Amino acid sequence: MRLENNAALGTGAVMTTGSVLDYANGITIANPIQIDSSHTQLQVLAGTATQEGVVSELNGPRPLEKIGGGRLVLTSLNTYSGPTTVTGGALDVVGSIASSSLVTVNTGAALTGTGLVGNTMIASGGTFAPGNGTPGSSITVSGNLAFQSGAAYLVQVRPAVAAFTNVSGSATLDGRYSQPMAAATTLNAPPL
Repeated sequence: MRLENNAALGTGAVMTTGSVLDYANGITIANPIQIDSSHTQLQVLAGTATQEGVVSELNGPRPLEKIGGGRLVLTSLNTYSGPTTVTGGALDVVGSIASSSLVTVNTGAALTGTGLVGNTMIASGGTFAPGNGTPGSSITVSGNLAFQSGAAYLVQVRPAVAAFTNVSGSATLDGRYSQPMAAATTLNAPPL
């Protein structure tokens, strides 16, 4: 279902039953989404769209997948408990998806934001960029954070402050660590 404007869904909740909700660039959807299938995808092909309504689930844990090359911003305290997969573009969590059993960021996709996520795994070729693009901003992982070999951890850095991640569980880096720096750059990073 293509969502072309902020009022495209009228009022009330939207129940997905194996659906693709395709957000146009620049829109904000306030309607709650109730996931009632084993395959619901939220798509932003280009640009940025915002989902303000709570994403919940019916009839047990339900998965959610972010697809398309654009950015989707989730601003609510979402309550679905199934896994979250970021297959394309960026998922920007400003609210919470901490109840999701596992957030997986696949090759070519990114997870960013200043909100709260649950257990998170960044696959090879995936990117984790805590904060909102401003040094000093952060995201919180309520659980464990794991990076596969080839995954990227992208932070904004200034001489006195950097974007960062708060992790309540363990943080695991698989593979090598590299730190590309511009000339005359100062980095003061706390240990993991």
